[in-house]
Amino acid sequence: MGPWWFPESMNAPLDADMTQQENESSEPPLLNIDALLDDRCGLSASGEWLLTQLEIARCWAAHADDSAAAHDLAGEQEGGSLPTRWELTRTLQLWSWQRQCAQTWFDRGYQGIAKVVTGAGKTVFAQHVIERLQAEVDPELRVAIVVPTIVLMRQWVDSLRQHSNLPHHSIGCLGGGASDSFSDTIRVLVCVLNSASTGLAKRVREANVAEHLLLVVDECHRATGRTMSKVFETPRRYSLGLSATPERQGTEDVADRATPSPTGGSMETAITDELGPVIYELSVAEAVRDRILSTFEIRHYGLPLEPDERAVYDKLSRNIRDLAKTLKAAAARRRGRTPPSLFRFAQYHAQRPGSAVHVDAQQYLTAVRRRKQLLYRARARMYAVLAIVSRTLAETPQSKILLFHESIDEVMRLYDTLLRAGRRVTVDHSRLPDTLRAESISLFRSGAANILVSARALIEGFDVPSADVGIIVASSASPRQRIQTIGRVLRRPKDGSSKRALIHALYMAHTVDDAIYEKVDWNSVTGAEQNRYFQWLPPPPTLPAEKRASGVYEPVETAGPPRQPKPSELDVDWTGLKPGDSYPGKYEGDEYRCDHQGNVFDMAGRPIGNPQGVPGMIADVCSDALRFKVTPGRRAVLCWDRRSHSAKFVCFLPEPFRIATAPPAKAGAREAVGPSTRPLQFHVKPFRGQRRIWDYAGKMALVPEQASDADKGQDAVRLVEAVEAAEKRLGIAISVVMIDGTEAYCMVNGQRHRLCRLKKGLEFR
Repeated sequence: MGPWWFPESMNAPLDADMTQQENESSEPPLLNIDALLDDRCGLSASGEWLLTQLEIARCWAAHADDSAAAHDLAGEQEGGSLPTRWELTRTLQLWSWQRQCAQTWFDRGYQGIAKVVTGAGKTVFAQHVIERLQAEVDPELRVAIVVPTIVLMRQWVDSLRQHSNLPHHSIGCLGGGASDSFSDTIRVLVCVLNSASTGLAKRVREANVAEHLLLVVDECHRATGRTMSKVFETPRRYSLGLSATPERQGTEDVADRATPSPTGGSMETAITDELGPVIYELSVAEAVRDRILSTFEIRHYGLPLEPDERAVYDKLSRNIRDLAKTLKAAAARRRGRTPPSLFRFAQYHAQRPGSAVHVDAQQYLTAVRRRKQLLYRARARMYAVLAIVSRTLAETPQSKILLFHESIDEVMRLYDTLLRAGRRVTVDHSRLPDTLRAESISLFRSGAANILVSARALIEGFDVPSADVGIIVASSASPRQRIQTIGRVLRRPKDGSSKRALIHALYMAHTVDDAIYEKVDWNSVTGAEQNRYFQWLPPPPTLPAEKRASGVYEPVETAGPPRQPKPSELDVDWTGLKPGDSYPGKYEGDEYRCDHQGNVFDMAGRPIGNPQGVPGMIADVCSDALRFKVTPGRRAVLCWDRRSHSAKFVCFLPEPFRIATAPPAKAGAREAVGPSTRPLQFHVKPFRGQRRIWDYAGKMALVPEQASDADKGQDAVRLVEAVEAAEKRLGIAISVVMIDGTEAYCMVNGQRHRLCRLKKGLEFR
């Protein structure tokens, strides 16, 4: 008889007919978890006692190990001198893509971004670039590696220490409690992005190493936004970006349908401006073909909502649609157009109690959140997970299973359920301490745990041990994120052996969940040997074995995905397509905006010098659309018609758009605070029956009887009169004017038209 925590009999497995097969496997006896946990997944009194004894045992074992290793550590390279030639991949075999990409980076002037699928070896590639750069170009090289998380920082440090000849003291850290700087000793600084954005540039300047600095930005699509982009203020000579997908991930829920999202937007301009263009791409399909990633099969399961869940889902969806109409109408009244992101529009107004749509925005966000939670917690998801885990371990007891979910709360619910079912499961997510996360990963890597339940934090950048089975329990509507998840499971084992991975992707059928299938062609993107699609009613775990054997609860294979992606412009049949026709392809391309004065601007606000009459043609096709897209190949102009909820073909551009000048600063807005060499932009709007000049802070230019300086008041009158004269001359309404020094002008059809000269300027209140 074993100790009380190893009972003679365990809870019955979910499939009673699997009991004998599981008992005959090599699985060690499992703990009676229910005796150790309370009803909140905390420790019972017995659990606290057992934890203390285990911690004592670990502490004593670690003490013995430390004593035995003390002498060995004294002779390690930690105190060694810096080698003349760095070797950072000396224990590694490089893939051909890593050598080719490195050569391209050198040929392109030591700048560029490697866009490579997760699991293919981006870290090793970067280490190869570093060792070549130091050996062939810059012997005094310094390296700053910027990563998004503390866990990734430690992972980089471990890789550098394990595979290089650099002494440990030459590798420093910034972030996670460390605040190292460059010195004669420290040549490589691994930085967490938040800390790098506030401290890296200063350290580089103080150490005077900019002329020898290589900046490596890992997961570089995370280095966007006002705060994070401060890292790019770091002076340096060389730049390298690493990312599975450099396009920034949006935050919108799948309910956000104000304008559709393309499957693959263009690279963030700020990233390419700072790090260089994408110089190399390696997709999932190519990595599998080249045997870098394991071969695999993806099984997509459409799961049903139960009747009570379906009733709540339908009610929430109707509420979301009604509130969306209200918010879109409010946006159109304010801006003359539908917002590019309804979700962000709602977030903005939900935080402003004075807004006329404050309550509607709050209700919209609440309904979207409740619907998402309903789909996450759908009972069929849990039933499916338990059935897949049970069957997998019954058929192959040595399998290692990775579970992915979007919600940390649901991750813990899955963990608790599997733990109480007697599974050797561990968990990882961002709310756990780093030490505990590292221990969980270590347990899974060693095989002590054969199931790892993780949240989306694990998806990006984390060096996950290889697994044979992945279960995507729930994911966002982002194809990028799902591709990253797939890459985690397809990572080859460290010993280089081959495996065939099986990925189960769950979604709730006939809901917004299945929208991800219209965004990409999964056969094309993944290169999977076989994408298989099923409809499945998974059995409740309490169902008797004889009923579970019924064919009702077996997955039924279908002919294809629940939705089909639209073709790219290369596959569209352009024959006979006329202006105003519905566009049959993906609504994708470079985005621009136009105004009612016939001008076109890029999304940075820079005016286009050759608008080619596009605003007028857009008005004819999509009357209220002020944004449009231009496809990269055919230069087809597309606009989104919110009346028919579809993309419309407008025309072909005879020639590419040309950016004319830098954008003006909006007077009164935050961007215009302080000295500026740019023109200032103003509104022309009515006030009590008269037209006035307004700035973007909502202040009006004062007329002579109001202004403290009569000349300034007269300038305001003179400018309005000049606007009205130009309207008669040009035959178009003018609502935006610019002032460059003392010269006032307007832009019509991409051309600058002088209005008047101001004597003293304008006074606002």
